[in-house]
Amino acid sequence: MENIRIKFSKTGNAKYISHLDLNRFFQRIFKRSEVPVWVTEGFNPHIYLHFLLPLSLGTESISEFVDCKITEEMEYSEIKKRINNVLPQGFSVLAVSAPIEKTEKIAFCRYELEFPETPKEKLLAFLEKEKIEVLKKTKRKEYIVDLKAEMKEASLLEKKEGSMLSLILPATENRSINPDLLVTALSEHLKEEVFCRIKRTGVLKEDLTDFN
Repeated sequence: MENIRIKFSKTGNAKYISHLDLNRFFQRIFKRSEVPVWVTEGFNPHIYLHFLLPLSLGTESISEFVDCKITEEMEYSEIKKRINNVLPQGFSVLAVSAPIEKTEKIAFCRYELEFPETPKEKLLAFLEKEKIEVLKKTKRKEYIVDLKAEMKEASLLEKKEGSMLSLILPATENRSINPDLLVTALSEHLKEEVFCRIKRTGVLKEDLTDFN
């Protein structure tokens, strides 16, 4: 039995698939691909899948990971080809490899936030505030977080329509910041609802190199 890590993208309409449905979706995909993945034993046998850093509904990503186990030797290129052959539009396997690092090594995520209706000068004025405070809610508590202090990096680009913000935010087990909070804070700052497309473009370690 061998552990493998699959990196995949989830874009377009696929971003509306919830984490629970994503698990069910991949259960079916692995069966159709005929990749020899390990199935758990017991009362409810199922394909063992472990998704790293599940996304919020509506967020695209070109940096998703799922770990599983194969029961027979198979080339990684063959696994990639078999799964891609049965994946619908919006999904694509980007790489298959042996897991190199433990999930505890994940420290940050990089995102691209597209604001097609928000001028660059408004975003710039917002980002130049001394503090960007917003209410963060968890299952256990609610508290105010300063997003300005949480940003590892932030760069703003003007596009043909609106602006794009490249952003690096914490993504550890004890400290994780959802980019949706920035959109909420911007809406409160401008006193109007802000439309934003969010895409995760990287999962990073403490030194900001790619997680593998």
